[in-house]
Amino acid sequence: MNDKIFVTNLCLVGRHGVMDEERVLGQRFFLDIEVTTDARRASEHDDYKKAICYATRCDLAAQVSDAGPYLLIETLAERVIAAILDRFPTVTEARVRIRKPGAPINASFDTVGVELARKRMLRVGFSFGSNVGDRISKIRAAIAYLEAEEEIEITKVSSFYETAPWGKTDQDRFVNACAVGQTSLTPHEVLRACKAIEVQLGRTPGERWGPRLIDVDLL
Repeated sequence: MNDKIFVTNLCLVGRHGVMDEERVLGQRFFLDIEVTTDARRASEHDDYKKAICYATRCDLAAQVSDAGPYLLIETLAERVIAAILDRFPTVTEARVRIRKPGAPINASFDTVGVELARKRMLRVGFSFGSNVGDRISKIRAAIAYLEAEEEIEITKVSSFYETAPWGKTDQDRFVNACAVGQTSLTPHEVLRACKAIEVQLGRTPGERWGPRLIDVDLL
């Protein structure tokens, strides 16, 4: 779900900035804090305990600001996001906009600011197998397809191993490998990506435990 829960124009006084005067005198900063989550557990049962508290998000932002000063409001935004993702495990994405109307710029302007968005990244593992054709090339192609997925990052790939078939033994030996990484996708979304890659590489429905052109499994 992509339900949005937000706070706008939270005013904090901080001593953030590159200029010495900014870190001595301080100034006002205005924050918008938006999180993405599945709000159904809270809304369907009208249960405050399952909701993402507005006040807690404001308190977290104030605590992060008070822990400064920071030279960059980008750093402030990054650390507010990290605190929110750490505090609320059901948040899948956090977005923070910070406006700095008192920026020491020799120009006429309304405000300057930054907007940062970060998705929660989860560890993920994959296994690969093939016993038809050029087995290693098929596995390498499957890994390349996964690396091309926008929301999946592969961080480590195992060696290739040749293994005996299981379940149906009268077929060629398999080559297998594993990979680990991180993703912001849900398990079902990752599984759909795996099945789509199998189709792209030419796999068609076949005999249970039978020969495989390519297996891409979510661990």
